[in-house]
Amino acid sequence: MTEKTFVPFSITGVKTSLVGTPSNDGSPGSALYAVPLSLSRPLTGAEQEAMVAVWDNPPSSTTMHRPGTARCYGTEFVLSKTTIEEVRDYHLKTLQGVVAKVNELSEAQHRRDATAEAERKAQAEAHAKNVEKIAKDMDF
Repeated sequence: MTEKTFVPFSITGVKTSLVGTPSNDGSPGSALYAVPLSLSRPLTGAEQEAMVAVWDNPPSSTTMHRPGTARCYGTEFVLSKTTIEEVRDYHLKTLQGVVAKVNELSEAQHRRDATAEAERKAQAEAHAKNVEKIAKDMDF
């Protein structure tokens, strides 16, 4: 059964203790590292998948956007191959759009699930009433 009300989520900050360290070995991308972000609540599996998918194809982004660099785990969204400065200067607005889009998609799914659950419940109640009515009318 689904929750009665949809609870949107947000990014609450950077998990600073888990931010990666660049290798800086001169190879391409060696100045980049992972930046994990905290989420306000655990995401469902579908929401986690949506976060990554919407990050890969966001409503809007900058030329610094790198699809294929995100992972999501429960209450953590990780951007790999970036820097904290890039998150601040380029990815923050993209992330805000991604969260808004995923919340929109999740709320719509929640409404569909709640409607389907209500229909199942109504059908089960109607069936039970029908069984009771017919059973009372039978003489054995």
